[in-house]
Amino acid sequence: MKFPVLKILFAKSFVLLALVVSVVSSYAQVPTVQDCLGAIPVCTYQYVQPLSFQGTGNYPNEINPSQTCPRSCMDGEKNSVWYVISVKTSGLLRFVITPVSSSDDYDWAVFNMNTMECSDIYNNAIFMQASCNAAGGGGYQGTTGISSTNGGTKHCNGGGPTNKWNADLPVNAGDTYVLCVSNWTQTQSGYTLDFSASTADIFDDVPATISNVETNIGCSGATELSFGFNENIRCLSVAPSDFLLVGPDGTEHIVGSVNGAGCQAGGEQEKFFTIGFYPPMYESGQYELRLVGSVTDLCGNNSNIHGKYFTVELDPLPAILSGPEDQMVPIGGAAVFQVEAIGDTSFRWQYRQNSTAFWQYLSEGSPYTGTNTNTLTVSPAIFEMGQYQFRCVVSGDCPPSSQSPAATLFVGDALAASASASPGEICVGQSALLQVNAFGGNVQQPYTYAWSAPGGWTSTLQNPLVEPTTTTTYTVLVNDGYNPVSSQVTVVVNPLPVANAGDDLTINHGTFIQLQGSTVSGLPPYSYAWQPSDSLWNPNIQSPTTRKLHTPNQFSLVVTDGNGCVSQPDYIIVNVTGGALAAHPIATPNAICLGDTSLITALPSGGNFPTYFYSWKIGDTEISTEASLNVSPQSTTTYSLTVFDAFNTVERDVVVLVNPLPVVNLIKPEFIVQDGVITICVFDTIVLDAGNPGAEYLWSNGSSQRELMTLASGISFDYREYWVRVTNPLTACRNYDTAFIAFTFSACSYGTDEIPLSGLVKIFPNPAKDFVNISIDGPSDDFEVQLTDLSGRLLVEKHIKKSVSGITNHSLSLHGFASGTYFIRITSPKGVVVSKIVKT
Repeated sequence: MKFPVLKILFAKSFVLLALVVSVVSSYAQVPTVQDCLGAIPVCTYQYVQPLSFQGTGNYPNEINPSQTCPRSCMDGEKNSVWYVISVKTSGLLRFVITPVSSSDDYDWAVFNMNTMECSDIYNNAIFMQASCNAAGGGGYQGTTGISSTNGGTKHCNGGGPTNKWNADLPVNAGDTYVLCVSNWTQTQSGYTLDFSASTADIFDDVPATISNVETNIGCSGATELSFGFNENIRCLSVAPSDFLLVGPDGTEHIVGSVNGAGCQAGGEQEKFFTIGFYPPMYESGQYELRLVGSVTDLCGNNSNIHGKYFTVELDPLPAILSGPEDQMVPIGGAAVFQVEAIGDTSFRWQYRQNSTAFWQYLSEGSPYTGTNTNTLTVSPAIFEMGQYQFRCVVSGDCPPSSQSPAATLFVGDALAASASASPGEICVGQSALLQVNAFGGNVQQPYTYAWSAPGGWTSTLQNPLVEPTTTTTYTVLVNDGYNPVSSQVTVVVNPLPVANAGDDLTINHGTFIQLQGSTVSGLPPYSYAWQPSDSLWNPNIQSPTTRKLHTPNQFSLVVTDGNGCVSQPDYIIVNVTGGALAAHPIATPNAICLGDTSLITALPSGGNFPTYFYSWKIGDTEISTEASLNVSPQSTTTYSLTVFDAFNTVERDVVVLVNPLPVVNLIKPEFIVQDGVITICVFDTIVLDAGNPGAEYLWSNGSSQRELMTLASGISFDYREYWVRVTNPLTACRNYDTAFIAFTFSACSYGTDEIPLSGLVKIFPNPAKDFVNISIDGPSDDFEVQLTDLSGRLLVEKHIKKSVSGITNHSLSLHGFASGTYFIRITSPKGVVVSKIVKT
């Protein structure tokens, strides 16, 4: 007896509410056994009813009296009663109704309830009626039912002298039927109802199971789910705690309510239910509806714990995935605001004049286009629109609508730049990331950046990485193609504190001593870290006391100052006298990078102190007779030590581990290289690859990437030098390589005849002090160089014969000339170039 609202599962919320209200109203009365909703469950083969039921229950007129076969054949209900049949195994349904009085005329009808409900019987009997008999009159009273053996040949016999018997009715496992028995003669006499001739098992001893779940959920965020059992369930046995809904990701949705139409109307049984749960469904995928409690079917069978898997595809709620972004355009330019959304069917853009004004919907028309799409264009943007804000309202089939964040329109602001460093204060050996934020100006093209610092460092990256050794001020020039602006930032470099572990000490065997640590620079307060810590009582104070020492020890001290700067370690040796002769050689450090140095120290103790003689060997070759020595092995090496105190000898080994350097080669086989310089066309791009995947990189221009892409302006030739430092993060070993690149017209695939002389000549530095360089690109040729003052007086004249193709460099001396402005004139068969220079 399915709840009507379950036909429209998870429709829009207001429709669902209206349906629920209407159904509750239509089922205002409590069903009795004389109503379809209160039908008696068939749990035995025979039912004896000595007296006839009176009336038609609380739901009269459930059967349409004005129809005939193949629709309802009954003349309505008369002193009627209803039975519900749950088919356990397929077969034939047969029954016999035997009135107490043979003159009584009993009519009956069987309706299929698999997809319909009680309230559908009146108007949909043609779809639901499975068998019906209303035969009556002389000779057609008394015993009736479904029995082919007794002469039944069809499934519908109308009123009058037709046939008291209907043909056997095939039924399938899982089917549900209701049987209405009506005492047409309306006497007081009852009847016996006997199902024993049926071959189908129509009453069961198997617990009910969840047979189906409605998967057409609808919108994401649903909080209700409809499902059905394979048979009717007693209403009083069903509670929210009997169910648990588990989502695709394992989320448990707690069931807070469960309702069925018949139960909600006051009936005792129902097959279809709706649960309410929390949290809502937001994710599509496979869910499981678990029966974790126990429900009871009409025959008293208690259900077992089980679950039903089902897959749902939820309609997404309208949501903004990205956008819109702030837009900066020149006066008269076009600003484009765009959003990406899901669950959308419509877009509407809003604007407000500032962040405190009310939002208003835009109408299509200049300067706005796309007001009802995901892309809004504002063109032309006028100065008064500066600070206008725009947002998009996205709606879909699933409520509610979604609003994007606000984006601001900036119109005609002057170019501005602000440089910063992160961190702004470092210690020697650390790095800082230079950053510049630029806005305004001509935003129709990307900004270009030119960083510089004292000492000649430059970079064209927006955010280069630097490692200054002293406090340094960096200047960045940001260019929008019209009016460049500059900004500066200073990176403060703090010196490292210098640790002093004190002079070497000597103590007796098995005694202790206090170490005297200090620091000579850095910013207080200081923290101290001594090693090895297990040989000290408190390794984190300035002057700790050793534990009792039986062997010599080398202690190290590292100091951290108030700036967080960490010193290099300083070492002290505590020698031990007394006891047998012993040696404890150490290497400081015990692991080095190829090319570095390690100090190996004998550390003898006991014996004839202090008379010791030393012999260091590699294999059979003696390399030193000193107590300690610096070594720089090319590979991991074992050093053998022999100590002799004029009486006894001891031998010990110490190993220095040598880690390889990263292999860095910026010049690849495919490059064209002349005299160690990579030659490339001025219009081309070259990628330098430092190799060593997973390493740490620092390029001369501040890049920290493995690869560096570089190109010339394409207007004139250029000469570049780049170096890269590659560090193995596991061993801290570093290696370097440098690449020299000449961007030259001579390397282009076409000739240089169409290139003007101004594109082939470069004069630098400018300003200059004692000389200027003149670089000339292109094929071989003759050039005349003249230096003049502002009055045109000739000061220097020089002839340059360029005998090779490509870039050649020449020097012009300014020695002896006063500071001021001069002109350099260069003449060749291709033309004349005049450049102004300043001598300092």
